[in-house]
Amino acid sequence: MFALKRTALLLGLGLASLAQAAPLADSLPALGASLPPLLARLDDHNLELSAMTAGVEAARQRIPQARAWDDPSFKVEWRDIDADSPTLDPTRVGSMKYTLEQMLPRWGTRALKAQLAETGTGLAEQEREARRQELRLKVRAAYADWYEALERERISRQLSLLLGQMEGAARQRYAAGEGAQADVLRVQTELSMQKNERLALTGAARQARAMLAGLLDLSPEALTGEPKTLPELAPEGEPEQWLARARAANPGLLALMQQEQAAATALELSRLNNRPDVGVGVAAMQMDSSVTNYELMLSVKLPLQQGVRQAERAEAAALR
Repeated sequence: MFALKRTALLLGLGLASLAQAAPLADSLPALGASLPPLLARLDDHNLELSAMTAGVEAARQRIPQARAWDDPSFKVEWRDIDADSPTLDPTRVGSMKYTLEQMLPRWGTRALKAQLAETGTGLAEQEREARRQELRLKVRAAYADWYEALERERISRQLSLLLGQMEGAARQRYAAGEGAQADVLRVQTELSMQKNERLALTGAARQARAMLAGLLDLSPEALTGEPKTLPELAPEGEPEQWLARARAANPGLLALMQQEQAAATALELSRLNNRPDVGVGVAAMQMDSSVTNYELMLSVKLPLQQGVRQAERAEAAALR
């Protein structure tokens, strides 16, 4: 009995929750009734922006790669192998040599490479923001076109109602001999023109709705609402301040600044590439089963291919 009462109580609470949630869901505005939800949908679900966000994250992962040292190399040498009885057993060869070598990064190159990677991340972010603003502008334009077509269609419908009343009055005057038939024909012509215009406006509204749905990766049927008003888009501040604000926040300009910084960093890095690479190493010698002595090594990679390095510097200078 207790279990039955408990089940009934839980069922009642569930039905009450559903009853309270239903009016809340019904009160939510339909998608398309206002512009802000559409812009939020664009930011969260647009596939192109999602791909560019992944590109920004990929560029960010290049920063720790740029700061990292090259992997060391480990080398094993079998020396004085008996030609009559070849073997890889360390205790049965003349000696063994184990070498660990690490190439040292040129002074300053790691910082420049990290700076170049950070600049690349900033460039990817600004390119994404520029594309985001471009898509938002297209959403606003399509929404405005949809609103305009619906408003003009509504006005045309009201004019048709008014013209219908005028036609009835003209017919009555003509039947009573107080008006000319030309007046009736003129009103009928206007009615026909309004009907044709209304059909064109209906097509324009559907086209704008389809364009808006395409930008949002939706089917047109998903836009169940219709725009009633347009938001005010007047910028804040005085007109003299708009240019300064655009220079400070425009993602296209900021992306160009990132490109210039990247080119300058690449030019400085190309100049450092003219320096030789240096490597250090340590080796251990083994005879039989014991280590007999150690070696310390220093290697230098000579930058003799100056034509390649000159071309790198020329390329970086031209890009800047």
